Amino acid sequence: MEPPVDLGHLDHLRNVLLWRSPGPGDNRGWTWLAGNEGVEIILRGRTWLEVHGHRHELGVGAMVWGQPGDHTLCAVDPAAPYHTLLIRFATTRATRTPAPRLAQWGNPEELQAFATEALELFRARSFDPRWFPFYLYTRLRWQVHRATTGPGHDLAPAPLRAALAAIERRHGERLLVADLALAAGLGATALHQLFRRHLGCTPLEALVRRRVQAACALLLAEPDLAVATVGARCGFGDAVHFGRVFRARQGCTPGVYRRRHAEGG
Repeated sequence: MEPPVDLGHLDHLRNVLLWRSPGPGDNRGWTWLAGNEGVEIILRGRTWLEVHGHRHELGVGAMVWGQPGDHTLCAVDPAAPYHTLLIRFATTRATRTPAPRLAQWGNPEELQAFATEALELFRARSFDPRWFPFYLYTRLRWQVHRATTGPGHDLAPAPLRAALAAIERRHGERLLVADLALAAGLGATALHQLFRRHLGCTPLEALVRRRVQAACALLLAEPDLAVATVGARCGFGDAVHFGRVFRARQGCTPGVYRRRHAEGG
């Protein structure tokens, strides 16, 4: 099965470090440059980050994902200076599946254990450079997935969780953005703003992504099922549209995808 997260853009791990914010005064932060991607995870203290015009107060466990052009954390609370785990990856291109800008690592003990492991291995250079970057990246993306789909995520408001739950339950149906807005109890414009702010995509993009994931699984689970039927079961209106969308996201047609994975075991 094709992984739901693009890993083909990763080149190597640049660094893993503990960043301690400076004291009161000017702290300009910096901007993620092309060829870089990474995450800042708050281990102590608090700070703020503005995303799409909304100012978020962030505390322990907040995960701030950085893509080229994004700004790092920079606001400092003198009473509670923040410490972050900063992990940077070198990339060969932009990812096809960008992480949401903000998420929350819900279990503080689990976070501290992960931070200790990542820092110690990187400092000692006691890791396989072919595997360690992929371990860190997929572990981080797994935490993002847990945060943005699970209940009680304080950086994902209840309306967003309701819309995501509707996508999960009903992606195989004729589901419209208006239906998602109704499930969230919002207007369409407000729903778009919510998705953009927290997930970095539109509601329709999130829906299509889930449908393609379902199609990938069904193509392999039922190899005798017609491609058009797979598309219909996964919510695509017609075979032509299904093929076009699938190819744009997976780089091949549904039929080729099925044959490649069947041949590869």
